[in-house]
Amino acid sequence: MKELDLDLDSLPLERVLGVHWCVESDCFQFTIVLQDRPCTRRGILSTVSSVFDPLGFIAPLLLDGKSILQELCYHEVGWDDLIPDDIKVKWAKRRADLQQLQRLSIPRCYKPENFGRVVNVQLHHFSDASVKGYGQCSYLRLVEETQRIHCAFVLESPGFHHLNLLLYLDWSLPPPYAQ
Repeated sequence: MKELDLDLDSLPLERVLGVHWCVESDCFQFTIVLQDRPCTRRGILSTVSSVFDPLGFIAPLLLDGKSILQELCYHEVGWDDLIPDDIKVKWAKRRADLQQLQRLSIPRCYKPENFGRVVNVQLHHFSDASVKGYGQCSYLRLVEETQRIHCAFVLESPGFHHLNLLLYLDWSLPPPYAQ
């Protein structure tokens, strides 16, 4: 094991649950290394699938990438065909957003370091849905003796509507079983 001087050396990053844990700041961080992939359905799937996010920290960004893949399936774009220009522009923006994740830092602990004695704890759940998908997220709300409040992200659980359901909900198209 490497000798570590806790006063001079920076503490290492540990990999936990698919994300990096910065021991020094006690925060979760993301290290995103996007390979150069062709702008095809296969390349987009490879990029979206390369980001592992078991706790749902970045689920909204991944939902957009999956939505683009679904749009390509709907238009019957082949695995190695070049994608249409309008979708290529959307994908370029989403791919650039993934690069920005390196600046994201999420505290691992729910209770801040200088927070007083907790007198009330509540777990809040929120959910919503759209045509593209649905999601649920949970926050922990802490109240200390002086009535100072702190809310901490706990978990997000995204969902994605199946293409057959979307086709069925689009009343201008016949149901998938009629095709």
